[in-house]
Amino acid sequence: MSRSPGIVVAIDIGTSAVKAGVFTADGRRLGYGTAPAPSLRPRPGWSEQPAMRIWQATAGACRQALAEAGSPKIEAVAVTGARGSFALADRDGTLLTEFITWQDRRALGQAAAAAALADAGWLQRITGVRMDASLWLPRLLWLIEHRRDLVAAAGCIVTPQAFVIGRLGAGHWPAEWSAAAYSGLFDIADHRWHEGLVDTFSVPSGLLPATLPPGAEAGRTSPAAGIETALPPRVPIVLAAADGPCAELGCGVVEPGRLICYLGTALSVAGPVERRIEDPSGNLITAPGSTRSLYRVLALGMAGASVLDWYGKLVGRPVLDRLDALMEGSVPGAGGARFIPALAGSGAPHWSAEARGAFLDLGVGHTEADLVRALLEGVAFECFWMIETLRPFGFDPAGLRVTGGGSRSNAWTQLIADIAGTEVVVPDETDPGLRGAAAYALVHAGSHPDVLSAAKAIAGSGSSRVPSPAATETLRAGADYYRDVRRAFARSGLDSDIAHVPLPAGAYSLGL
Repeated sequence: MSRSPGIVVAIDIGTSAVKAGVFTADGRRLGYGTAPAPSLRPRPGWSEQPAMRIWQATAGACRQALAEAGSPKIEAVAVTGARGSFALADRDGTLLTEFITWQDRRALGQAAAAAALADAGWLQRITGVRMDASLWLPRLLWLIEHRRDLVAAAGCIVTPQAFVIGRLGAGHWPAEWSAAAYSGLFDIADHRWHEGLVDTFSVPSGLLPATLPPGAEAGRTSPAAGIETALPPRVPIVLAAADGPCAELGCGVVEPGRLICYLGTALSVAGPVERRIEDPSGNLITAPGSTRSLYRVLALGMAGASVLDWYGKLVGRPVLDRLDALMEGSVPGAGGARFIPALAGSGAPHWSAEARGAFLDLGVGHTEADLVRALLEGVAFECFWMIETLRPFGFDPAGLRVTGGGSRSNAWTQLIADIAGTEVVVPDETDPGLRGAAAYALVHAGSHPDVLSAAKAIAGSGSSRVPSPAATETLRAGADYYRDVRRAFARSGLDSDIAHVPLPAGAYSLGL
């Protein structure tokens, strides 16, 4: 085994796959591995990720990355992951459930009941989040109501990040601050579980895990884990921030006021701030950021590039690799066809847990190219209104970084630039969350003094998309139309009416 100081491993646990990378102190990626860990949909509206698939994917991805890198000496390993997912474990650490992901919608009723029980403004001032079924709390209340036996046997709530850290050898399952913040029970000012909220919702306090700040060492790798992952023993395990803050770091978005758009399974627009903000509309999420002192403000949507997966399954062939060609077969505005991408509810700035997706204004002359363009425009319109929601709080969209699977499409990223009327930069790094996690490990290895310095040092370059004034003028009219339709659906009660129409026996929900 060669000696290579400053080399680290980063692991990123997503809701469909796990990725691992081997990085040097200057940001060169020596090795990369990925393995599938798909979420399952055992019932309409449910979304669960099998724990052992996560671990097997983690082990496989690490082996691939280390083999490609030539098995160098590793100084630290950092782990990040999607926030919002959790499982119950017993007092010995054995999981009692699979991971219930943030896309799971079984707890809509519990979310509504929780919102009615606690004043929304009070709750959001404490936790920074808006009550929604994607938070831990409603799903935990669902388990208390429907699986009280599991809750009684449970000793701790475990995140996918904590699960992997425990399996690597840490021997415990801490929740990192930005992950804990997506529970609906975490005080983001004091960085602790809020006793008043825990009491209000009668949550067994013993279930809540210990919390640690981003960058904390959680333990050391074990020889047993090394057999599966190829990681050497006694390597420090570093708790990186959640995937969102890590993606910011990986794209070099470290200065307050800058923005990143994540066009992945979900859609989000976010950026760092030095102090927490209060949004009177309740549309924005504020959470702990990439450091102990920064916060992160987030406009969150429930469907991003996943609309293409959904559409591809309907037509029986993948769409993402054909996007640019299909876009050439339509014109801005998609010939009047519109798409509302609320396949798993709607997030900022048109929050509605009951919202459903829809194609509108279809006619016999519309083609598949028009429908695909309508899909992309619908998501891009959501992105535009997210930016506009963030702008009054000091955020500048100039140089907006766009990442995630959807950023592979030149046409889609150009569309976002045209609608927003600002330059968009697509980073060369296709896995910025992985690179951001590596920044934490590099600090722990002594290669950089702090995580922001590390992020600046290892962030790569990117390619620009410059808006077309003519396209901006045409598409802004579509954005106004989209906003008005979303408002009409919500105000008329149509969102609620559609959500509560019972499915026929044997029907399968097309929601995510």
